[in-house]
Amino acid sequence: MQQKSLKVVILGAGNVGTQLGKALKKVGIEIIEVWSRNTHSASTLAKELECSYRINLLEVSPHADIYLYTLKDEVIGNIAHALPFRNGLHLHTAGSLGLDVFPKELLHTGVFYPFQTFSKEKEVDFSNVPILIESRDKNDRATMHGLAKELSEQVYDADAETRLTVHVSGVFACNFTNHLYAIAKELLEERGLPFSIITPLIEETVTKLKSLTPKEAQTGPAIRGDISVMHKHEALLNNKKEWREIYHLISDDIQKMR
Repeated sequence: MQQKSLKVVILGAGNVGTQLGKALKKVGIEIIEVWSRNTHSASTLAKELECSYRINLLEVSPHADIYLYTLKDEVIGNIAHALPFRNGLHLHTAGSLGLDVFPKELLHTGVFYPFQTFSKEKEVDFSNVPILIESRDKNDRATMHGLAKELSEQVYDADAETRLTVHVSGVFACNFTNHLYAIAKELLEERGLPFSIITPLIEETVTKLKSLTPKEAQTGPAIRGDISVMHKHEALLNNKKEWREIYHLISDDIQKMR
């Protein structure tokens, strides 16, 4: 079966569903339907993808080749069990769930995990997005691999433990880092300075990682062992106990990795 003849239903109209749906449509994959409990989200995405939408799970089309579950982890199993049909290839997009989330009666299941941060408003270039896949059936894996290759050159076979490791690494590198940006923003604004003052530093740090390992790119007082500067920083944070603890823990770990 040629990949572009596949018919896809997207279950979920949030960040992942929106960006993945748009990316699939762009490469010529036919999205026949969007399902979401939220009428506005479902209708908005369906309009953009030029397809129909459903808010009643029992009315979801049973005639698709692939059902993409772009939902919160905790509801994927419930939705899969509630669907009134068992045909098609059912794929979830969660990094921290295995194939066992699907009911046993579903014979064709897999994981199609795009490793990226998604927002509805920010379009993503999927050609640079790693896609991690897993399935029980080798024929399903071939279909998934072909679909993934329509979007990205970075396609990896990855079991549940490997995906979980990748997911944790993403939390450290993306989610935690973004929280540190939020802390930096508050510190700067307390002194009447804009967050934009630090964005060139952030951009240069990311650029360096294209040619250096993170360990090679590490700078700052902790890697230099500049204890007096670190003490001054911690003293500045005395009235912000949690941030002071974060500063101390990360500085300590940087020194251990020298």
